[in-house]
This record gives sequence, structure tokens and C-alpha cells, in this order.
Amino acid sequence: MFSLGTLLVIIGYLVTLNLLNVDAYIAERNIARYREGRELDVGYLYALSADATPFMLTLYRSSADDPDVHQEVGQWLARELWILDRERATTATSPLSWHWGRDTAWAQLDAARPGLPAFERAFSDSDGGGAGDHNLIAGED
Repeated sequence: MFSLGTLLVIIGYLVTLNLLNVDAYIAERNIARYREGRELDVGYLYALSADATPFMLTLYRSSADDPDVHQEVGQWLARELWILDRERATTATSPLSWHWGRDTAWAQLDAARPGLPAFERAFSDSDGGGAGDHNLIAGED
């Protein structure tokens, strides 16, 4: 009976974790703190998956008055679009390879493509993630 209970707890935990969308939550909280005047941790945002795309797009569109944030977030979006374009071009499509989060992010980024900057690989470090030395941007006081 203990084994069945443990199995059910593990399954429940994994289902909850997948429904929670951790990367979107982290992006949302990081951006909310930035809007409250704290630093935007761009380096941490660069480590998030495509699930953060809706929040990053909103921040990009609303940050034109802050050139540093606008540039960093624009590069994050351009990098995600570049990654998703490459995945779509090189990965065979099948029902088993379909991913709702990546497909949704690609559709949002593809629609925003004309307004996004060109991807500059210099903004990514050697392993494809991270913002180099552009880690923290101060919020507005």
C-alpha cells in the first residue's frame, strides 16, 4: 500500500510541476520586481525556456523608454526565435515531438518577427545561454 501511495504522490508532483509552468512564473516575478524599481536579472532570464516568451514580449513592447532593457530583452527574444526556427527546420515533426509551449512561443515570436532586432550571437555565451556580462539592469527608481 505504501508503494502505491508513493507512486501517486510522485505522479501528482510531476503533473503539478508541469502545469505550474515554472519558467513563466519566474519571468513574471522577475519582471514584476523590475517594474517595482528593483534590478532586472537578465542573466537569469536568459536561462529560461521559451515558456517565458509571453512575459518577455510584453516587457519588450513596454520597455522602449529603457534602451538597456529593450536591447537585452530584444536579444533574448531574437535568440529564442533563432533557436525555435532551427528546431523547426531540423527536427522531424511527429505527434511525439510536438511541444505546446515551444509551438506557442514560436507562433508569438514569428508574429512579432518584423519588430524584433537581428540576433547577435555576442549576447549569448559559448553554451548558448546567459547574457555575458549583461546580468543586472537597474530598475527605475
